[in-house]
Amino acid sequence: MREFWAFFVKQARASVFALFIFAMLLVSHWQHFLPRYDFMLVTCLGMQAFMWFRGLETKKELVAICAFHLVGLVLELYKVRHGSWAYPEHAYAKFAGVPFYSGFMYAGVASYIFQAYRVFDLEFTRMPKKWLAIVGVALIYFNFFTAHWIGDNRIWLSLALVAMFAPGQSNFTCNSKRLKMPMPIAFALIGFFVWVGENICTYLGAWVYPHQINGWQPVDSSKILSWSIMVMVAFVIIWTWKERGEESQKPLAS
Repeated sequence: MREFWAFFVKQARASVFALFIFAMLLVSHWQHFLPRYDFMLVTCLGMQAFMWFRGLETKKELVAICAFHLVGLVLELYKVRHGSWAYPEHAYAKFAGVPFYSGFMYAGVASYIFQAYRVFDLEFTRMPKKWLAIVGVALIYFNFFTAHWIGDNRIWLSLALVAMFAPGQSNFTCNSKRLKMPMPIAFALIGFFVWVGENICTYLGAWVYPHQINGWQPVDSSKILSWSIMVMVAFVIIWTWKERGEESQKPLAS
């Protein structure tokens, strides 16, 4: 029971930025100083600055999170243009129907992974070759764009990635014991909880799916796969980046 409670507390610590987004989405309905989307942009930027100044994120991690924000914005521009979802409310910081704050949804996933590395003391074993993992997630990311005109291949790409990561193990510490979890299960669990968060976000008006235009309805459970895929993409980018950084800091053998 002690290990489970420690796991829950550390998950909350790792999710600090995502939890902040939920809180600000709720507060945005009560404040009347700015349009809601602009309020979200200002508060998310403020939170990122706070996390950096407080040492919750390093400068390099902040730069990486900003890069995820930009990558997310590119995907948002494409998906909104094709009617996958919409941001119907007015905002000053908005381009082609996409408010600039929306990239923080993707940055939130990256922030969670960075924080999880720290609070759980993550290590990974039996992992695939990095170049192969990078090729796999690159194909998956581009599938989000090409699905509209050459067909959606996420199922096959996901199965290939699951097979690639099937032997992999995530090693982490909750309270005192060193525990393990298969990587595919970790991806699926995080994807599930991101989907739960997506339901909360859409309920609070973060964005609107076509089936929610006349009133909020739950997000289809098929989105769990989409988010699990996005988690894979974020993880592989961060994992390869951190591993490369650690290797470059190793002293040369005498």
